[in-house]
Amino acid sequence: MFNIIIYKRNSFLYFCSAFLRYMALGIFFVLFNLYIIRIGVSEKFLGLFLAVGNLTMALGSIPAGIIIDRFSKKSVLILANLLASVAFLLEVLVVNEILLLFIAVLYGFSFAALMCIAGPFLMQCGNSEEGPFLFSTSRAITLIGLTVGTISGGYLAKINLVEELYRTGLLFAAFIYIFATIPLIFIEKGGKSKVSEILESKKFQGLWLKELFNIKNIKTYALVSIIFFILGYTVILTPYINLYLNKRYALDPVYIGYFMSFIQIFSAFMAFIGSYVVKKFSPQKVIFTGIIFLSIIYSSMILLQHPTINIFLLILTSGIFNLISPLISNYVFENVDEKNHGTVSGFMNTSFNIGDSLSTYHGGLLIIMGCYNWIFFIASLAFILVLAFLKLGMKFEIVRNKLIVGEEV
Repeated sequence: MFNIIIYKRNSFLYFCSAFLRYMALGIFFVLFNLYIIRIGVSEKFLGLFLAVGNLTMALGSIPAGIIIDRFSKKSVLILANLLASVAFLLEVLVVNEILLLFIAVLYGFSFAALMCIAGPFLMQCGNSEEGPFLFSTSRAITLIGLTVGTISGGYLAKINLVEELYRTGLLFAAFIYIFATIPLIFIEKGGKSKVSEILESKKFQGLWLKELFNIKNIKTYALVSIIFFILGYTVILTPYINLYLNKRYALDPVYIGYFMSFIQIFSAFMAFIGSYVVKKFSPQKVIFTGIIFLSIIYSSMILLQHPTINIFLLILTSGIFNLISPLISNYVFENVDEKNHGTVSGFMNTSFNIGDSLSTYHGGLLIIMGCYNWIFFIASLAFILVLAFLKLGMKFEIVRNKLIVGEEV
């Protein structure tokens, strides 16, 4: 019973930290590009800087996942958030381009660890029935944090307490990021489960590399990688929704801003109610039904091109995606050997980031060429493929240890 109380508290502390972290990121997304150009850095370097950070996140996720499986999750959380916040602060203070690239690498790997540890940590904060609630709440909180940060960034852009414009807001965001470490310090450790005892045994310490890459686990990594690569590719339109609405329907930027804010709020709401939906229906049914709906909606957008209908369907697709995506993550962790949660999370994040990067590149080309229907067709097909590989995954009998509450954090 005491461990249950601890883990309710631990999940709350984690959510507080995540909210602060994503609020800081929301401010960053609004101000950083403007700031970096303001201090005289070229747009070409800005693209390189962002690409280096994203590439490091993608390549660093698998090593980060392996580290998560080998060390205390509380220690990894604190260290990763602290390093990420320091790198965040240095990005605001440093103006040398070479140093900025090194800082981008540091931030990319630190943030990769933060992304990878979320799933394994949340799996330890509740039982199988509570998993969907924890994952959905985590997604909702990150979206709310981003929304609050985005709105705050607009106001902070007008405050100028230091020499360079926009630096005040970014410094404020950096200190918020640093404060996000504080709740993590108060996370408590519970008792140790059988899985922890296995991980700490001398026998496992000697065979961990062989265990990590046995044929059973390699099949799991491959399947998870394929699913999340395709899932990352489904967001082909997401980075360009504002450009799409402006180019296709000549929508005023002011209204686009309102629309983007509403989409984030609606997505957070849908992510949160996902945990309640699975109480009435099984997670599998919710996931599969959501994927089918998304495929149908994107297909219908090829034919239904009226602005009002199109905008409504865009809102709906964003909401459904944010409802099912945390449930998919939870579903994967529920059906993967617990001692490999960190490594699996690494493969998930690496694959998703690669798929997301490719879809961003291809989506940009299609938007420029005005091939909007191709975007909808590709998204629809991608969701069908996700469904097919999830069905294939049901044949894998890799079930996690059911002793969750009591695992060492």
